[in-house]
Amino acid sequence: MMASSANEIWTEILVDGRNMPPTQAVVHLLSEYSNMSIDDVKNIVSNTAEISKTKWAEADRSTPEGLRAFYCSVSNWVFGNIAYHARQAENRDGPYPALPVQVADALTALPPGRHLDFGSGVGTASLLFHRYGWDIALADVSTPLLEFARWRLARADVPAEFIDLNTDALADGRYDLITGFNTMAHVPDIQQTITQLRRALKPDGLLVFDIDARKPASGNEWFLYQHHHQVVRGIRALGFARASRIGALHAYRRTERSPVVNRCIGAFDRLRFSAVTMILGSLTRPIRNRIRRVRAGEGRVLGASAMPR
Repeated sequence: MMASSANEIWTEILVDGRNMPPTQAVVHLLSEYSNMSIDDVKNIVSNTAEISKTKWAEADRSTPEGLRAFYCSVSNWVFGNIAYHARQAENRDGPYPALPVQVADALTALPPGRHLDFGSGVGTASLLFHRYGWDIALADVSTPLLEFARWRLARADVPAEFIDLNTDALADGRYDLITGFNTMAHVPDIQQTITQLRRALKPDGLLVFDIDARKPASGNEWFLYQHHHQVVRGIRALGFARASRIGALHAYRRTERSPVVNRCIGAFDRLRFSAVTMILGSLTRPIRNRIRRVRAGEGRVLGASAMPR
């Protein structure tokens, strides 16, 4: 029987039938998968950031090939990612609720169809959407993550399509919904990727993703964008229309337009999302937020004064 909310389902998936908190349950799951002791698993979970930094420094990551090799080397991400999901379930790490939970809650009125999780990681989001009746597909460039997800879903007897992005292409016109959780900031050629995702969507299909943009710093080397506009400014020109955002997540629908219209929209968005306009927007944001708060306060005062006594 399905739980009453996406967040409860998220927690159930991570607890995995064990009578313990999610953070403990995933340690036992990882121990079962890796044949490591509980203490060794905990050590990798605790040190996954440092392990990742060491692996990054082992080779040149400035090329697509070097970046791909890094993603295929970080077996520690299996441990770090599912532990992160468990902490989210316990409201100990942000964002909360987890991004897949927010999307599942927002799309409950959407009839389930075919869902592709692009950058699917350890498969928690796919297990969540499966519980809502979606046919699920998982795509990732990280072989260790995809192998763990394949083992995890087989263990749960959940059917799924698995796509190794090192060797497999996305099928055209196959999916009603594509999500990208904590993924787009790690994609080196964003325009090519968005074009591929559009082709993989059915007409009017929905693409939902976040952009974890970060400034350069130690441990942020594999976050490739400093500003969200570096990703979103070219999306509508590739044949998408904006849909309502889901919290911090961007949402776009595949649409059919003429190339001329797409080029015009692209020119507008390049101007709108340029570095200059982003800087001006950040400088004026405090003033605009203050105006909104003042207007909201005035609305409450006027509303209160009009109430019958």
